[in-house]
Amino acid sequence: MMGRVARVISVVTAWVVFGAAVGGAEVSSPPHPTVLLVESGGSRLPVWNVAGASPIVDRYGKKTKMRSDTVFFAERAPHYADGDVKIAKLTVNGMSLVATVDSMADLSRAGGKLGGTAYFEFTANASVDLKGAFVAVLVYDQSFLTDDRVNPVPEIVVRELPTLRAGEDAKITFSSPLSDPKARPGVLLLVFAAGGGEVQTNFSVYAGRYFQRIAQARLAAALPKYLAEPGPADRAAVPALRFNPILPENIIKPKAPIEVMLAVSEKGWVTEVELPEEIDPRLATSLKANLQGWMFLPRLVAGTPVSTRIKLPLKF
Repeated sequence: MMGRVARVISVVTAWVVFGAAVGGAEVSSPPHPTVLLVESGGSRLPVWNVAGASPIVDRYGKKTKMRSDTVFFAERAPHYADGDVKIAKLTVNGMSLVATVDSMADLSRAGGKLGGTAYFEFTANASVDLKGAFVAVLVYDQSFLTDDRVNPVPEIVVRELPTLRAGEDAKITFSSPLSDPKARPGVLLLVFAAGGGEVQTNFSVYAGRYFQRIAQARLAAALPKYLAEPGPADRAAVPALRFNPILPENIIKPKAPIEVMLAVSEKGWVTEVELPEEIDPRLATSLKANLQGWMFLPRLVAGTPVSTRIKLPLKF
């Protein structure tokens, strides 16, 4: 019997940062401030901050450190934390363990990737001092961007960040084992302030597109049940996902409601947003990006989904 054999291959060129996967920043992507949650005692608690690689949650008023291999969930938050962070010089390398066996003969029976390690490096430059901040890296199967799967099967890695001083570059490096290396992995970075609020970065527009794609896939999965429900053959569109718009700083919110017109496709996606011409152009640009993230169960005519137009007042 020959000795134990380990085969390791480099997958450096397989990593794709999200921006490259979608061809650069998409101005129309709706903002998606995010909160990370972990499962605890049958409920999901928001991550307050991170010690090393272990998330810390507020449980019954007491800060509790969770296991570093905790499963994370990402959900929409109502707003971003103060400040912003510029991410630059991002490098992602990886080594994937193909097989570890006890004999050469076993290699033929060891199929698939069994595990691996990823190495992350980037610089972070914050606009305000950030103490107790942390980063979350989403490693996902990027093929979900072009198909209708609801779940991109993300693996979320968190790491505590050093204190970020306003205007100063901080070099961040860390590694993490991955339980399920992807054949074509995508990478997305999210930065959080102490307390768990996401801080906007130059990656935030990609996060908006990522979570919008998940919402689109979920809506597609819900349509068959909606179409099978008994009821009238003709139905108006039904809101499925709406959220309060995230507006830029220094924008004066209108005191009176704004009348908006939404074009909704047969899939339930908002494809066009019409706004009054007299509103602030910066406000118009922001509202269009936000409202294109809304979703509807589509209008039905004789039981068939069709496109439609919806007029509604938008209150601030």
